[in-house]
Amino acid sequence: MPFLSSLATAIASPPFPAPEPVAALEALQAQLQAVVVGGRTAGSPWSTGLPALDAALGGGLPRGRITEIVGPLAVGKTALLRRVVTGVLHTGAWVAWIDATRTLAPAPWADVGERFVVIRLLDKKRAAWTADLLLRSGVFGLVVIDGAPPLSRVHGVRLAQLSREKDAACVVLEHVTPGEARFQPPRPAPCAYE
Repeated sequence: MPFLSSLATAIASPPFPAPEPVAALEALQAQLQAVVVGGRTAGSPWSTGLPALDAALGGGLPRGRITEIVGPLAVGKTALLRRVVTGVLHTGAWVAWIDATRTLAPAPWADVGERFVVIRLLDKKRAAWTADLLLRSGVFGLVVIDGAPPLSRVHGVRLAQLSREKDAACVVLEHVTPGEARFQPPRPAPCAYE
């Protein structure tokens, strides 16, 4: 019987203390973060040049993520991004602007610098593919997609993954007209009944 009592004592008090749930959870979160993000930490955000907006965004436009700027025409979305582009270029990074609607006026951007590249697409449906190529190159610190159709879930996940891997910011600029539904449900296919 002494064997059974020592076995019961060993089970009741294991030789190694059980990890605390909080410490175990934090270790698991760290392992998960290393797998999901690839062990990389994002660089400092790109400043917008507006302290109040930077504070609201946690320092500026985040790297390693997709940021969506949506609003009606002529409210300052492009002017805001021009400030961001200028700041990014001053750090020595390159910036790509995908002008899917071919409406970006070149005059205000003429003095921005040599590391600013504007891509004007013949088919705006190719904007996500173009952004994929630009982010994969690893050259650009900021890629702006202007006026493209909404990103599909697959494209959004892919661009977010590339942004994380390359420590770049990806901004989707969308212009909406007041009163227009932003997301329109798909229309059913026409059917002919006899």
